[in-house]
Formats: sequence, structure tokens, C-alpha cells
Amino acid sequence: MSSEQRDRARADRTTVVLVVERGGDVRVFPTRQRAEAHIEPHDVEQGEYAGAFGLDGTVYAMSTAGDAVVLRAQETRDPAALTRALEQSDRRSPGGAPLDPVALADEELQFQWEHRWPRWPAWLDRRVGGGPPPRLRGPGPSPGGDPR
Repeated sequence: MSSEQRDRARADRTTVVLVVERGGDVRVFPTRQRAEAHIEPHDVEQGEYAGAFGLDGTVYAMSTAGDAVVLRAQETRDPAALTRALEQSDRRSPGGAPLDPVALADEELQFQWEHRWPRWPAWLDRRVGGGPPPRLRGPGPSPGGDPR
């Protein structure tokens, strides 16, 4: 199983990380490990990120260890801070209300899947890539076991 397959298999409500950039953009990662691999240590040291959160508002402390980024889940949950970050971001629902974190994660993970490279034929993609990311909210039970 490739690391990408493991990441998608683990992408559920407990592992998705939303990283808020100082400019207001929100980046979505399917796992903490994927976020650590894609975030630049220099950017963390320069304070380019306003914060990192789990979908439930869990606060992640961002630090560096040498050339690596380290995200540590804190015992603190601050859903209000996550909501404020989403309100200030450029991502808003069509009705003007702030986008729900789960809906944002679903939308962004699906976008990342649809725009991945390389793209193989569907039959090979299913065999190698394991298929599209799980929906965090949608018809039927979500990967976290919470029916929505």
C-alpha cells in the first residue's frame, strides 16, 4: 500500500488538518503527516501561518525540528477560532455564510483528487490509487462512523 493510499484511508474527521495562512487562505490536508510533509519549515519559522486546526476545532501547535515541520495536537479545542479563521478566509459558501469545516475539507480533498498528477486510466487508478478520497459528510455513513 502506497503512502498516498494510507493517507486516503486515514482521511476522516479525526485526521484532517486545516492550516490557516496569515493571508487568510486555508489549506486542507488529509492527515497530520501529509501537512508536515508539505509545509515548509522556513514558513513556520517566519510566522506565515495563523494556526492549524482539526475539523472539531482541535488546535495544533506548529514547530520545526531541523528541516522538518512538527504538528502536535493540543488538548485545547477552539471551534470558535476555527470559525473565525474560516470567516476571514476567502472561502465562503454561496449564501455568504462561513463554510463549514467538514464541507470545506470534503470540497478541497475532492478538488485535490480530481487535479492530481499523473492521472491514470480509471481501471489502473482504482488499482494503484485506491479511488477517490472518502467523503467526510455525504450520503450514508462517513469514514468516522458518524452517519450524516
